Amino acid sequence: MTQTDWRQLLFDQDSERLWAELYRLILHHPLVRSSRFIYNDSSVISQAEMHYDLTQELFLRLFQKGRFQYYLDVGLTDDEIEHEISHIEISNLLATSIRHRYPESYRMARRISTLLQTSKRFRRFNTVANDANHESEPVASNGKSARYRRDQKMIHKVYGLAEWPPNKPMRDSGRFRQMIESVPFRNRDTRQVGCARNTQVIISNKELERLLVEIFQAIDSPTDVRTMRILALSKLPIQDIALTSVEADLVFNNGSSRRSQEIADVRQSPEEIVMLRELESYAEHQAKDLVNRLKKAVNNKPRRFARLLQIAWHCYFDPSRPSQLEIAEKLGVSDSSVGDYRRLFENEVCKLGLLAEQGQVFNEAMRKILMEAVGD
Repeated sequence: MTQTDWRQLLFDQDSERLWAELYRLILHHPLVRSSRFIYNDSSVISQAEMHYDLTQELFLRLFQKGRFQYYLDVGLTDDEIEHEISHIEISNLLATSIRHRYPESYRMARRISTLLQTSKRFRRFNTVANDANHESEPVASNGKSARYRRDQKMIHKVYGLAEWPPNKPMRDSGRFRQMIESVPFRNRDTRQVGCARNTQVIISNKELERLLVEIFQAIDSPTDVRTMRILALSKLPIQDIALTSVEADLVFNNGSSRRSQEIADVRQSPEEIVMLRELESYAEHQAKDLVNRLKKAVNNKPRRFARLLQIAWHCYFDPSRPSQLEIAEKLGVSDSSVGDYRRLFENEVCKLGLLAEQGQVFNEAMRKILMEAVGD
Protein backbone atom coordinates (compact mmCIF):
# COMPACT_ATOMS: atom_id res chain seq x y z
CA MET A 1 0.00 0.00 0.00
CA THR A 2 1.42 3.35 -1.01
CA GLN A 3 2.48 5.92 1.56
CA THR A 4 2.40 8.78 -0.93
CA ASP A 5 -0.53 11.18 -0.71
CA TRP A 6 -0.95 11.55 -4.46
CA ARG A 7 -4.25 13.36 -4.28
CA GLN A 8 -2.88 16.01 -1.93
CA LEU A 9 0.15 16.51 -4.20
CA LEU A 10 -2.14 17.03 -7.17
CA PHE A 11 -4.40 19.40 -5.23
CA ASP A 12 -1.39 21.44 -4.07
CA GLN A 13 0.17 21.32 -7.57
CA ASP A 14 3.51 20.67 -5.91
CA SER A 15 5.52 19.93 -9.06
CA GLU A 16 8.83 19.34 -7.23
CA ARG A 17 7.46 16.67 -4.88
CA LEU A 18 5.41 15.20 -7.71
CA TRP A 19 8.55 14.89 -9.85
CA ALA A 20 10.37 13.27 -6.92
CA GLU A 21 7.62 10.66 -6.50
CA LEU A 22 7.65 9.89 -10.21
CA TYR A 23 11.42 9.47 -9.99
CA ARG A 24 10.88 6.99 -7.15
CA LEU A 25 8.54 4.94 -9.31
CA ILE A 26 11.00 5.02 -12.21
CA LEU A 27 13.89 4.06 -9.95
CA HIS A 28 12.15 0.96 -8.55
CA HIS A 29 10.24 -0.14 -11.64
CA PRO A 30 11.36 -3.66 -12.71
CA LEU A 31 11.18 -2.87 -16.43
CA VAL A 32 13.33 0.24 -16.03
CA ARG A 33 16.02 -1.65 -14.15
CA SER A 34 16.35 -4.14 -17.00
CA SER A 35 15.92 -1.77 -19.94
CA ARG A 36 19.11 0.22 -20.20
CA PHE A 37 19.51 -1.41 -23.61
CA ILE A 38 16.85 1.08 -24.79
CA TYR A 39 19.63 3.59 -25.14
CA ASN A 40 22.22 3.23 -27.86
CA ASP A 41 25.46 1.52 -26.77
CA SER A 42 27.53 4.42 -28.12
CA SER A 43 25.83 6.96 -25.84
CA VAL A 44 27.57 8.15 -22.71
CA ILE A 45 24.39 8.32 -20.67
CA SER A 46 24.79 7.00 -17.12
CA GLN A 47 22.21 5.03 -15.15
CA ALA A 48 21.27 8.11 -13.10
CA GLU A 49 20.93 10.28 -16.21
CA MET A 50 18.71 7.65 -17.79
CA HIS A 51 16.41 7.73 -14.75
CA TYR A 52 16.28 11.54 -14.83
CA ASP A 53 15.41 11.56 -18.54
CA LEU A 54 12.71 8.92 -18.15
CA THR A 55 11.20 10.77 -15.19
CA GLN A 56 11.15 14.05 -17.09
CA GLU A 57 9.58 12.41 -20.12
CA LEU A 58 6.98 10.66 -17.92
CA PHE A 59 6.14 13.92 -16.15
CA LEU A 60 5.65 15.76 -19.46
CA ARG A 61 3.53 12.95 -20.94
CA LEU A 62 1.20 12.88 -17.94
CA PHE A 63 0.92 16.65 -17.93
CA GLN A 64 0.28 16.96 -21.66
CA LYS A 65 -2.40 14.24 -21.61
CA GLY A 66 -4.11 15.85 -18.62
CA ARG A 67 -3.78 12.70 -16.53
CA PHE A 68 -3.13 14.61 -13.29
CA GLN A 69 -6.46 16.40 -13.53
CA TYR A 70 -8.15 13.18 -14.67
CA TYR A 71 -7.04 11.38 -11.50
CA LEU A 72 -8.72 14.08 -9.41
CA ASP A 73 -11.86 14.29 -11.55
CA VAL A 74 -12.65 10.56 -11.39
CA GLY A 75 -11.73 10.34 -7.70
CA LEU A 76 -8.99 7.74 -7.87
CA THR A 77 -7.41 6.75 -4.57
CA ASP A 78 -3.70 7.06 -3.86
CA ASP A 79 -3.19 3.34 -4.48
CA GLU A 80 -5.10 3.50 -7.77
CA ILE A 81 -3.12 6.52 -8.96
CA GLU A 82 0.23 4.85 -8.22
CA HIS A 83 -0.92 1.60 -9.82
CA GLU A 84 -2.07 3.48 -12.93
CA ILE A 85 1.26 5.32 -13.29
CA SER A 86 3.49 2.36 -12.47
CA HIS A 87 1.76 -0.42 -14.38
CA ILE A 88 0.34 1.48 -17.36
CA GLU A 89 2.03 4.80 -18.01
CA ILE A 90 5.63 3.72 -17.32
CA SER A 91 5.17 0.45 -19.23
CA ASN A 92 3.75 2.33 -22.23
CA LEU A 93 6.60 4.84 -22.04
CA LEU A 94 9.22 2.08 -22.18
CA ALA A 95 7.41 0.21 -24.96
CA THR A 96 7.28 3.40 -27.03
CA SER A 97 10.99 4.03 -26.48
CA ILE A 98 11.89 0.50 -27.55
CA ARG A 99 9.63 0.69 -30.63
CA HIS A 100 11.19 3.98 -31.75
CA ARG A 101 14.81 3.01 -31.09
CA TYR A 102 14.63 -0.62 -32.27
CA PRO A 103 11.67 -0.80 -34.66
CA GLU A 104 12.61 -4.03 -36.45
CA SER A 105 13.72 -5.92 -33.34
CA TYR A 106 10.53 -4.84 -31.55
CA ARG A 107 8.36 -5.95 -34.47
CA MET A 108 10.13 -9.31 -34.85
CA ALA A 109 9.92 -10.00 -31.09
CA ARG A 110 6.16 -9.45 -31.23
CA ARG A 111 5.87 -11.78 -34.23
CA ILE A 112 7.88 -14.50 -32.47
CA SER A 113 5.65 -14.30 -29.39
CA THR A 114 2.49 -14.42 -31.50
CA LEU A 115 3.76 -17.37 -33.51
CA LEU A 116 4.62 -19.36 -30.37
CA GLN A 117 1.09 -18.78 -29.08
CA THR A 118 -0.86 -19.46 -32.27
CA SER A 119 1.09 -22.05 -34.28
CA LYS A 120 0.15 -25.73 -33.93
CA ARG A 121 3.85 -26.63 -34.09
CA PHE A 122 4.37 -25.28 -30.55
CA ARG A 123 2.68 -25.58 -27.19
CA ARG A 124 3.16 -24.06 -23.77
CA PHE A 125 4.87 -25.94 -20.96
CA ASN A 126 4.44 -25.34 -17.25
CA THR A 127 7.46 -25.45 -14.91
CA VAL A 128 7.37 -26.91 -11.42
CA ALA A 129 10.25 -26.28 -9.04
CA ASN A 130 12.26 -29.36 -8.19
CA ASP A 131 13.39 -29.13 -4.57
CA ALA A 132 15.96 -31.89 -5.01
CA ASN A 133 18.19 -30.32 -7.62
CA HIS A 134 16.71 -26.80 -7.97
CA GLU A 135 15.95 -27.43 -11.63
CA SER A 136 12.70 -26.97 -13.48
CA GLU A 137 10.61 -29.84 -14.74
CA PRO A 138 8.26 -28.84 -17.59
CA VAL A 139 4.72 -30.10 -17.44
CA ALA A 140 2.40 -29.50 -20.38
CA SER A 141 -0.75 -27.62 -19.46
CA ASN A 142 -3.94 -29.54 -20.11
CA GLY A 143 -7.08 -27.67 -19.20
CA LYS A 144 -7.13 -25.88 -15.87
CA SER A 145 -4.10 -26.82 -13.84
CA ALA A 146 -3.59 -25.46 -10.35
CA ARG A 147 0.13 -25.06 -11.06
CA TYR A 148 -0.43 -23.18 -14.30
CA ARG A 149 0.18 -19.45 -13.81
CA ARG A 150 -2.26 -17.61 -16.04
CA ASP A 151 -1.00 -14.21 -14.86
CA GLN A 152 2.59 -15.02 -15.83
CA LYS A 153 4.27 -12.47 -18.08
CA MET A 154 4.69 -13.45 -21.70
CA ILE A 155 8.50 -13.35 -21.65
CA HIS A 156 8.55 -15.86 -18.77
CA LYS A 157 6.23 -18.39 -20.36
CA VAL A 158 7.89 -21.61 -21.50
CA TYR A 159 7.22 -23.07 -24.96
CA GLY A 160 8.45 -26.08 -26.88
CA LEU A 161 7.54 -28.31 -29.79
CA ALA A 162 4.03 -29.77 -29.69
CA GLU A 163 5.42 -33.24 -30.38
CA TRP A 164 7.50 -33.30 -27.20
CA PRO A 165 6.27 -35.22 -24.13
CA PRO A 166 4.92 -33.23 -21.17
CA ASN A 167 7.88 -34.18 -18.98
CA LYS A 168 10.53 -32.96 -21.46
CA PRO A 169 13.42 -31.70 -19.28
CA MET A 170 14.74 -28.16 -19.59
CA ARG A 171 18.42 -27.66 -20.33
CA ASP A 172 20.79 -24.95 -19.21
CA SER A 173 20.08 -21.92 -21.41
CA GLY A 174 23.70 -20.74 -21.08
CA ARG A 175 24.77 -23.23 -23.77
CA PHE A 176 21.99 -22.50 -26.23
CA ARG A 177 24.11 -20.05 -28.25
CA GLN A 178 26.68 -22.73 -29.03
CA MET A 179 24.02 -25.35 -29.70
CA ILE A 180 22.33 -23.32 -32.47
CA GLU A 181 25.53 -22.58 -34.40
CA SER A 182 24.48 -25.15 -37.00
CA VAL A 183 21.16 -23.34 -37.63
CA PRO A 184 21.67 -21.31 -40.84
CA PHE A 185 21.39 -17.54 -40.85
CA ARG A 186 18.35 -16.34 -42.81
CA ASN A 187 18.49 -14.02 -45.81
CA ARG A 188 16.53 -10.80 -45.62
CA ASP A 189 13.19 -10.66 -47.40
CA THR A 190 13.11 -7.17 -48.93
CA ARG A 191 9.48 -7.19 -50.06
CA GLN A 192 7.70 -3.98 -49.05
CA VAL A 193 4.61 -4.18 -46.85
CA GLY A 194 2.53 -1.86 -44.71
CA CYS A 195 0.15 0.97 -45.50
CA ALA A 196 2.94 3.23 -46.78
CA ARG A 197 4.83 0.32 -48.40
CA ASN A 198 7.97 1.38 -46.56
CA THR A 199 8.46 -1.66 -44.29
CA GLN A 200 10.33 -4.79 -45.35
CA VAL A 201 9.04 -8.27 -44.55
CA ILE A 202 12.48 -9.41 -43.21
CA ILE A 203 11.16 -12.98 -42.99
CA SER A 204 7.81 -14.57 -43.79
CA ASN A 205 5.73 -16.24 -41.08
CA LYS A 206 6.22 -19.65 -42.69
CA GLU A 207 10.01 -19.25 -42.74
CA LEU A 208 10.01 -17.80 -39.22
CA GLU A 209 8.06 -20.82 -37.98
CA ARG A 210 10.60 -23.11 -39.64
CA LEU A 211 13.44 -21.17 -37.96
CA LEU A 212 11.86 -21.59 -34.51
CA VAL A 213 11.40 -25.30 -35.10
CA GLU A 214 15.07 -25.67 -36.10
CA ILE A 215 16.16 -23.79 -32.96
CA PHE A 216 14.01 -25.99 -30.71
CA GLN A 217 15.41 -29.11 -32.39
CA ALA A 218 18.97 -27.82 -31.95
CA ILE A 219 18.63 -27.03 -28.24
CA ASP A 220 16.34 -30.06 -27.65
CA SER A 221 14.67 -28.31 -24.73
CA PRO A 222 11.68 -26.10 -23.95
CA THR A 223 12.65 -22.52 -23.16
CA ASP A 224 11.07 -19.25 -22.15
CA VAL A 225 9.91 -16.67 -24.69
CA ARG A 226 12.66 -14.18 -23.83
CA THR A 227 15.42 -16.71 -24.57
CA MET A 228 13.72 -17.82 -27.78
CA ARG A 229 13.49 -14.20 -28.94
CA ILE A 230 17.21 -13.72 -28.39
CA LEU A 231 18.11 -16.93 -30.21
CA ALA A 232 15.81 -16.25 -33.16
CA LEU A 233 16.89 -12.61 -33.57
CA SER A 234 20.53 -13.73 -33.68
CA LYS A 235 19.68 -15.62 -36.90
CA LEU A 236 17.83 -12.76 -38.59
CA PRO A 237 19.24 -9.77 -40.56
CA ILE A 238 17.82 -7.05 -38.33
CA GLN A 239 18.63 -3.43 -39.24
CA ASP A 240 17.91 -1.13 -36.30
CA ILE A 241 19.35 2.29 -37.10
CA ALA A 242 19.69 4.73 -34.21
CA LEU A 243 21.13 8.23 -34.29
CA THR A 244 23.75 9.24 -31.77
CA SER A 245 26.01 12.20 -31.24
CA VAL A 246 29.32 12.05 -33.09
CA GLU A 247 30.94 13.67 -30.06
CA ALA A 248 29.67 11.04 -27.60
CA ASP A 249 31.99 8.63 -25.86
CA LEU A 250 31.82 5.10 -27.25
CA VAL A 251 30.64 2.60 -24.62
CA PHE A 252 30.87 -1.06 -25.60
CA ASN A 253 28.88 -4.06 -24.34
CA ASN A 254 31.80 -5.34 -22.25
CA GLY A 255 31.80 -2.14 -20.20
CA SER A 256 34.87 -0.60 -21.80
CA SER A 257 34.76 2.87 -23.30
CA ARG A 258 36.78 5.00 -25.66
CA ARG A 259 36.90 8.76 -25.86
CA SER A 260 35.54 9.97 -29.15
CA GLN A 261 37.39 12.41 -31.35
CA GLU A 262 35.88 15.81 -31.75
CA ILE A 263 35.15 16.57 -35.38
CA ALA A 264 36.67 19.86 -36.49
CA ASP A 265 34.39 22.44 -38.04
CA VAL A 266 35.87 23.25 -41.44
CA ARG A 267 33.57 26.20 -41.98
CA GLN A 268 35.04 29.67 -41.75
CA SER A 269 34.33 31.71 -38.66
CA PRO A 270 32.86 35.24 -39.03
CA GLU A 271 36.27 36.67 -38.16
CA GLU A 272 37.95 34.59 -40.87
CA ILE A 273 35.36 35.70 -43.42
CA VAL A 274 36.00 39.38 -42.66
CA MET A 275 39.77 38.88 -42.80
CA LEU A 276 39.45 37.07 -46.14
CA ARG A 277 37.43 39.92 -47.60
CA GLU A 278 40.03 42.42 -46.43
CA LEU A 279 42.78 40.25 -47.91
CA GLU A 280 40.98 40.06 -51.26
CA SER A 281 40.52 43.83 -51.31
CA TYR A 282 44.18 44.37 -50.48
CA ALA A 283 45.27 41.85 -53.15
CA GLU A 284 43.18 43.58 -55.82
CA HIS A 285 44.77 46.89 -54.85
CA GLN A 286 48.24 45.33 -55.06
CA ALA A 287 47.47 43.82 -58.48
CA LYS A 288 46.38 47.20 -59.85
CA ASP A 289 49.47 48.80 -58.32
CA LEU A 290 51.66 46.17 -60.04
CA VAL A 291 50.10 47.00 -63.38
CA ASN A 292 50.94 50.68 -62.88
CA ARG A 293 54.51 49.78 -61.91
CA LEU A 294 54.89 47.66 -65.05
CA LYS A 295 53.63 50.51 -67.22
CA LYS A 296 56.20 52.87 -65.70
CA ALA A 297 58.94 50.24 -66.09
CA VAL A 298 58.44 50.31 -69.91
CA ASN A 299 58.24 54.14 -69.95
CA ASN A 300 54.48 54.09 -70.64
CA LYS A 301 55.01 52.74 -74.16
CA PRO A 302 51.75 50.96 -75.17
CA ARG A 303 53.39 48.37 -77.45
CA ARG A 304 56.01 47.29 -74.92
CA PHE A 305 53.43 47.34 -72.12
CA ALA A 306 51.03 45.09 -74.10
CA ARG A 307 53.86 42.66 -74.90
CA LEU A 308 54.91 42.59 -71.24
CA LEU A 309 51.38 41.66 -70.15
CA GLN A 310 51.18 38.96 -72.83
CA ILE A 311 54.47 37.42 -71.76
CA ALA A 312 53.42 37.54 -68.08
CA TRP A 313 50.16 35.79 -68.95
CA HIS A 314 51.76 32.98 -70.97
CA CYS A 315 54.58 32.44 -68.47
CA TYR A 316 52.51 32.30 -65.27
CA PHE A 317 48.76 31.99 -65.98
CA ASP A 318 48.30 30.23 -69.34
CA PRO A 319 46.59 26.83 -68.66
CA SER A 320 48.55 25.23 -71.54
CA ARG A 321 51.87 26.08 -69.82
CA PRO A 322 53.95 26.82 -72.97
CA SER A 323 57.74 26.89 -72.87
CA GLN A 324 59.74 30.09 -73.29
CA LEU A 325 60.62 29.15 -76.88
CA GLU A 326 56.96 28.51 -77.71
CA ILE A 327 56.02 31.91 -76.25
CA ALA A 328 58.72 33.63 -78.31
CA GLU A 329 57.52 31.89 -81.47
CA LYS A 330 53.87 32.72 -80.75
CA LEU A 331 54.53 36.41 -80.12
CA GLY A 332 57.15 36.78 -82.88
CA VAL A 333 59.99 37.89 -80.61
CA SER A 334 63.35 36.41 -79.63
CA ASP A 335 63.88 34.06 -76.75
CA SER A 336 66.11 36.60 -74.98
CA SER A 337 63.36 39.25 -75.19
CA VAL A 338 60.92 36.91 -73.46
CA GLY A 339 63.52 36.33 -70.73
CA ASP A 340 64.06 40.07 -70.25
CA TYR A 341 60.34 40.83 -69.94
CA ARG A 342 59.93 37.91 -67.57
CA ARG A 343 62.72 39.12 -65.25
CA LEU A 344 61.20 42.60 -65.30
CA PHE A 345 57.84 41.25 -64.23
CA GLU A 346 59.38 39.16 -61.44
CA ASN A 347 61.41 42.11 -60.11
CA GLU A 348 58.30 44.28 -59.82
CA VAL A 349 56.39 41.49 -58.06
CA CYS A 350 59.22 41.09 -55.51
CA LYS A 351 59.05 44.81 -54.72
CA LEU A 352 55.47 44.35 -53.48
CA GLY A 353 56.64 42.31 -50.51
CA LEU A 354 53.63 39.95 -50.49
CA LEU A 355 53.17 37.46 -47.63
CA ALA A 356 52.71 33.74 -48.26
CA GLU A 357 49.00 33.78 -47.29
CA GLN A 358 48.42 36.67 -49.71
CA GLY A 359 49.89 34.86 -52.72
CA GLN A 360 46.82 32.84 -53.74
CA VAL A 361 44.45 35.79 -53.55
CA PHE A 362 46.93 38.04 -55.38
CA ASN A 363 47.41 35.46 -58.15
CA GLU A 364 43.65 35.23 -58.71
CA ALA A 365 43.32 39.01 -58.91
CA MET A 366 46.30 39.27 -61.28
CA ARG A 367 44.97 36.44 -63.44
CA LYS A 368 41.72 38.31 -64.03
CA ILE A 369 43.55 41.51 -65.01
CA LEU A 370 45.91 39.74 -67.45
CA MET A 371 43.06 37.70 -68.95
CA GLU A 372 41.21 40.91 -69.82
CA ALA A 373 44.41 42.51 -71.13
CA VAL A 374 45.43 39.70 -73.52
CA GLY A 375 41.86 38.93 -74.56
CA ASP A 376 42.09 35.13 -73.92
